[in-house]
Amino acid sequence: MELFFDQPAETWEEILPVGNGRIGGMIWGKVQEEKIGLNEDSLWSGYYQNKNNPGAAEYLDQVRELIFAAQYEKAELLIQKHMLGGFTESYLPLGNLLLSFDHNEPLMAYRRKLDLDSAVVTVAYQCGEIEYKREIFASHPAQCLIIKLSCSQPVLNVDLNFESMLSCQIEVTKNEIHITGQCPEYVAPSYLGDFPNAVIQGSQGLLFSADVKILSTDGVINSADKLQIRGASYAIISFSAEKPD
Repeated sequence: MELFFDQPAETWEEILPVGNGRIGGMIWGKVQEEKIGLNEDSLWSGYYQNKNNPGAAEYLDQVRELIFAAQYEKAELLIQKHMLGGFTESYLPLGNLLLSFDHNEPLMAYRRKLDLDSAVVTVAYQCGEIEYKREIFASHPAQCLIIKLSCSQPVLNVDLNFESMLSCQIEVTKNEIHITGQCPEYVAPSYLGDFPNAVIQGSQGLLFSADVKILSTDGVINSADKLQIRGASYAIISFSAEKPD
């Protein structure tokens, strides 16, 4: 069984996902600049602390009496004022892997699909006479996300970048983008809206690290502030992330 589209995703609901239970990717399938939203399942704001309300038990009998008396609004107000603990923290996306291509020819035969049997997302299209394909899946044994880029002639040119809303440092080496950072120590629930101190970076948030690596290619790899692949017919790229400390 397949889910398929004849155009790139325009909204979040149209993005195709891959995942292995811990690491996930959301693939937009855009032609000129592919964006893959990256996630690690234990990446949250906050730090280890007890958010229970130690005085809540004192009001339990009063709340029960109000409920038995069908005074539900009074019971709710009492709960909100005296029994609730602190807000839970917020799950945080790790960031986006950006793949920028230099397609200049007219686009034809676009198809984007998720094979539900193999759990592989494929984006295929033709620019001029050149056929391009992206295949993406998440491996559980290897604990990484794999991206294979290929084209019918050795003219594949692609730039690899990483962006994130989290506080992080990005180091580019010969064939790798290494990401290290720290999550905020507090993020207010989104339903409260924007207000001062809705996000507090602090110094107690979880530390995280991740890597984007070029595993194999028949093209030339350049590195400066980003990774570049030039003149390739294929490239295999991996994304991995350590569990936050």
